[in-house]
Amino acid sequence: MTEARFSYTTKIRGDLLTVRGDSAQEFKNNLDAFLFNNDILDQINNVHEVAQTYGNGATPAAAPAAAPTVTVDQAAATVTAALDATPAPAAGPQAVEQQTDKWGKLFTKGLPNAPIVANGPMLLLEAKSKAGKPYKCWVDPLEGPWPVRKVTEKADRQWIDS
Repeated sequence: MTEARFSYTTKIRGDLLTVRGDSAQEFKNNLDAFLFNNDILDQINNVHEVAQTYGNGATPAAAPAAAPTVTVDQAAATVTAALDATPAPAAGPQAVEQQTDKWGKLFTKGLPNAPIVANGPMLLLEAKSKAGKPYKCWVDPLEGPWPVRKVTEKADRQWIDS
């Protein structure tokens, strides 16, 4: 087995997490999958709490019979397996939501055909120019009214011909 060409390792609550990819695109997909998948982050937190509580796998005598016995190494393997199995950001089915800002711009999120950028699925923006001409474009989620975790700088708008 050869070492992945692209790799990033960081410490999370004292444990190491490594994201790898054999190509730049595979690395980006794996990193996006980690950043946009709250289930993986919750799993890391749960494993850390179990390791702290039960001494990295040893169950105390007073622990309930069903107490989890998970080691940090098992957690790393689970996270790695989850990243390998998730080639793109987890953009599962979400409800379509609309919100208008104070300038009357209508933002729509959750559309299934929305392009994906590093910061997440793009939002559809419908508005009017200062001259009163209507326009539509896809915008980075950082431009929208909903809170978003910033991964990179805003992506360029993708204009839609009307």
